[in-house]
Amino acid sequence: MVVFVLLFALSSFIGENLRYDIRYLLIIRGTLEAEVVGVREVDEVEVIYLKYKTRLLGNFFRSDADVYCRLEDFCPILIRTGYGRGNETIKGEQRYYPEEKRAVFSRTKNGKTESKEYKRKNPVQDITTVFLYLRTLDLKEGMEIPLSLREGEYIARVKGIEKISVPYMKSKVFLLESDPPALKFWISADEKKLPLKFELKKFIGSVKMSLVDYKPPD
Repeated sequence: MVVFVLLFALSSFIGENLRYDIRYLLIIRGTLEAEVVGVREVDEVEVIYLKYKTRLLGNFFRSDADVYCRLEDFCPILIRTGYGRGNETIKGEQRYYPEEKRAVFSRTKNGKTESKEYKRKNPVQDITTVFLYLRTLDLKEGMEIPLSLREGEYIARVKGIEKISVPYMKSKVFLLESDPPALKFWISADEKKLPLKFELKKFIGSVKMSLVDYKPPD
């Protein structure tokens, strides 16, 4: 029954295409394109399949990701990535084990594979799947949402509703801020719950994303 309800909620997302403007360190700009492809199966588990394509400084920095997250809690099961810088390409694979609250990140460069394990308090989420997770929640002011990411443990708090403008639209949004302060999400306060803006503070600067184009499901 739970899976059926989640599939019903996700049915309005499947087929979506979202395009974002990215700004990093105020001088680096690029785009991110995201598509909610549909339901697939990974390791005999039904999952939602998402595709991400990121380009910075034209096509010099490239990142592509195939993301598979399970239905019951939107935790990622598998993420396959390809990173490029100039003529260099690095392949990556991230395996998630929600029951064990851990994830293993591997990357292959010049024929050599390196792996690192992350253990957290909750099933490990990824930035690429958190957006989908937040869109399915009944957001309310004061709500606290625990998020376990590779970057660390966070509590996302719904600060309230405000009005913002991004290239795609003007809208009332739910503003979510994390504790410790590193993440900000702006989710439209309507039935679509579009992720309109996102900010990630890093040690050497901030990554900021704004929605510039949205194509609904056919």
